Formats: sequence, C-alpha cells, structure tokens
Amino acid sequence: MIEKIISDIAIGIPPVINSVSNTRRKKESHSGTRKFVIFVRILDICHELLIQGVTATKRDIYYKDVQLFGSQHTVDQAVEELACLFRVPRACLNVTVSAKGLVAGNLKIYQKDKSLLDCKANSSMATFQYLLSSGIFERFGPCVLITGKGYPDIATRQLVKQLSEYRKQRESKECESKEYENSRIGIPILGFFDNDPYGK
Repeated sequence: MIEKIISDIAIGIPPVINSVSNTRRKKESHSGTRKFVIFVRILDICHELLIQGVTATKRDIYYKDVQLFGSQHTVDQAVEELACLFRVPRACLNVTVSAKGLVAGNLKIYQKDKSLLDCKANSSMATFQYLLSSGIFERFGPCVLITGKGYPDIATRQLVKQLSEYRKQRESKECESKEYENSRIGIPILGFFDNDPYGK
C-alpha cells in the first residue's frame, strides 16, 4: 500500500486509499489532507508493532504523535478504519484497548509473551476491594472474581469467554472419566448484575 502511494505521488497522481467504514464502503482521495497523513502515520506505527512483535494500546499510539493526532478519538477512528480496510480484527494489527476490567482469585494466566500473570494480586476498585477483603475466598473456597467496571471491555469479555470454554472442556472430560459420578461437574459460573446496564 505504501509503495503504491509513493509511486502515485512520484508520477503526480493524487494518492487514493480504498476506505471501508462500518456503515458504508467508499473510495476516498486523501491527497493533501490531514486525514491522509494521520492514516499513513497509523499504518506506519502498526507496521512497526508487527515487525517488532509487540502490542500497544490506542492510548500508546496517541502519545506517539500527539501534535499530529490532536485527540484520542482521531486515533480510535483511524485504527478501526485500518482494521476494516484489511478486514482483520484490531488485534491482528497488534493494537489493543486499555483493559478496564479487574480479576482476582485462584487463577494463573500464561500470556502470549510466555510471562505469567498471577491473579492473586490485589486490585483497587472500591466495591471489588470490599469483596476481596470480606474473605470471599475463605468463605467460598478457590474461585475467581471478575468485574468489567460497568460495561465490560473486549479484554474482560474475552477472559470470561475463555474461562467458559475451559469449563465446557472440563465438563466434557469429566463425562468421559470413570469417576464421573463422584466428581463435581465443571466450574460453576455465577453472575451479579445491576438493573441499569447503561448507567442512566
């Protein structure tokens, strides 16, 4: 894509990027516009992330060139547009959002970089901290406590999904086991929700 842009500029053709939004498909000429420069800069940053094999949050990207981007919304929009353009999830660009959820309990997560995340560490959200300090693990035994702090972000939803899939795999193995009758089926999942999911 960059080679074509450079080639077009070299022969005097205004560069054109085929842009795909969530609501409509369109062909936009970004020649001489700030939007075009921002898009190419985001493309450059994502390329660098992929080459280095590291990830960055949208916030990290914003701070790489605050003067150019102007606002966080500009970065968010450009990253989503880029993901749509290549028809890949944002994670394939090595771009993540800042996770806002919290997790604590008898859970260890091996991350992509092979590092270990031990979820026994304390968290800071007041209600969450209250539950932890109330002796929830002593009263209910080994368990995992997760909060999305309101409407959950993608990372929190993905963690819950993975735990749910692990539960199904475990249930399947227990069904095949001879000790099935004496074993406890699966991992119970309990949810607590308020009556105002949109915070109105």
